[in-house]
Amino acid sequence: MDDLALDKKIKWQSLVLFYVLWGLAVILGFILFFVARSAFRLVLFDFISKEWINLAWATVAEKVFVVLIGVSVLGFIVFAQDYLYKALAKSLLLKRFLLILGFEILVISVFAVVFIIFNFFPNKTTKLVVSVESPEKTELHITGADPYNRISDEETYRLRVWGKVKKELSLTLDEIKSMPSVERGNPIDCVVGWTDEATWRGVLISDILQKTSVEGDGKFVVFRDDRNYSSTLSVDYINSGKPILAYEVDGEPLPREHGWPLRVVAPDKWGYKWVKWVTSMEVTNRGYEGTYEESGFSLDGDLDGPKLEADKKK
Repeated sequence: MDDLALDKKIKWQSLVLFYVLWGLAVILGFILFFVARSAFRLVLFDFISKEWINLAWATVAEKVFVVLIGVSVLGFIVFAQDYLYKALAKSLLLKRFLLILGFEILVISVFAVVFIIFNFFPNKTTKLVVSVESPEKTELHITGADPYNRISDEETYRLRVWGKVKKELSLTLDEIKSMPSVERGNPIDCVVGWTDEATWRGVLISDILQKTSVEGDGKFVVFRDDRNYSSTLSVDYINSGKPILAYEVDGEPLPREHGWPLRVVAPDKWGYKWVKWVTSMEVTNRGYEGTYEESGFSLDGDLDGPKLEADKKK
C-alpha cells in the first residue's frame, strides 16, 4: 500500500472514529440531562410534601436547574467535539472537513437542547411540577398540561377498557352517559396543600368493570389521559363503589380544563389519583404505577396516610 492510500485510510478511520465517539458523548450528555432532571424533581417533590417550599418557588427552581444543566450538557458536548477534533485530525483537509460538519452538528445540538428545555415547560405547566391557577370565588383550581381542549370531538371519543379482562370495551361518551349515574360530594385534596369542594356526577367505575368481566388476576386499573399522565386504583377500592368517572361538576358539563369528557373522582384519595381527560382503563396485575407514584408519592394515595411511599416504612 502506497503512502497516499495509507493516508486516505487513516483519514477515513479518524473520521469514523470521531463521529462514533462524539455520538456516544452526545448520548451520554442527554442521559446525564434526564437523570439529573429527574433526581432534582424528586427532591422538589419531597420539599413540597414537607411544605419546605411552595409550588411557585419549586417551579422557578426547576426552570433554573433545567437551564443550568442544559447549558452544562451543551458545554460537555462542545468540549467532547473539540477534544476529539484535536486528537483525531491528521491533516489540514480533514481538519476543514471536520470543522464544517462539526459546526453543522453543533448548531443542530444547540437547537435540540433549547427545544428540550422549553418543551419541559409548555405554557403554564411542566410534566410533574404543575402550575396552579388560583380559583376565583367558588371555582376549582386548574392544574395539568395545556391545551385543555386536547379532546375536541365528542363523536370520535372512545374510552378503551382493556388488559386483564374477558371482554375489551370501546365506549362512546353517549354510551357512558346512558349508564346509571351517581353523585359524589367529596372534596379534592392536592398534595401541595389546597382543597376544592364540588359535587360530581358520573358513572360508577365498578359498573364499567362489570361489563368487561375482569379476570381473576386483574387487581389494578391504570387510568391514562391522551398524553402521558397516568395513575392507578386497586380493583378492591373500585368495587367499594366509591370512585366514579365524572362528566358533570356542580350541575354543569365538565369543563375542558377540568378533564372533559371524563375524569376520575376518587373519594379519600389524593388529587393525583383524580385523572383527567381519561381515554384508557387498563386492568393489570402489575401493581400500582403512574406519574406521581413513580416519583415517590404514595402508591395507594390514601388521604389518611403519608404523602410519600418512603414515609410508610419509617
